[in-house]
Amino acid sequence: MRSRHPHVTALVSAVLAAAAAGSLLAIGSASATPSATATIVLMRNGDLNEIGWYGDFPAFSSVPAFSDAGARWTSDHRAFGGGKSSVFAGLIKTTEYSDQGHGSFQTDFQLLDAKGTFSGNCQVTGKTGDYARLHGTGSWTYFEEGGIRHYKCTARVHWD
Repeated sequence: MRSRHPHVTALVSAVLAAAAAGSLLAIGSASATPSATATIVLMRNGDLNEIGWYGDFPAFSSVPAFSDAGARWTSDHRAFGGGKSSVFAGLIKTTEYSDQGHGSFQTDFQLLDAKGTFSGNCQVTGKTGDYARLHGTGSWTYFEEGGIRHYKCTARVHWD
């Protein structure tokens, strides 16, 4: 049935769609755990080979807070730019694999370097196993210790 007032029909449709989206958002929010801090550190040797990672994760559901580590992580995607400008930007997407059987997750390292610092934002997204419902954002820093390069992401995460 066609309305004689199409703008009213469009307005009602928009209101109903917004109400439905709000209901879905409320349902999703209700099932997410409160945000807490997770720390993830990726390591490379002097030849820039990926040599391992470790992390501390907050509690979720009935699982207490835990530490995890892995001998393997991969750089899945790298993109950098800046050319002759004074600003250098980049993105590195990595996947971390648990040696303790917790599964895997992805960390995106975003770099915006305008002052000679090597740091930026990070985003953590679960992939498999215990990490499947992990999400969060934060910042990362770089430091060297004993000839090992460390990329440390400190993020506010939640499990949903």
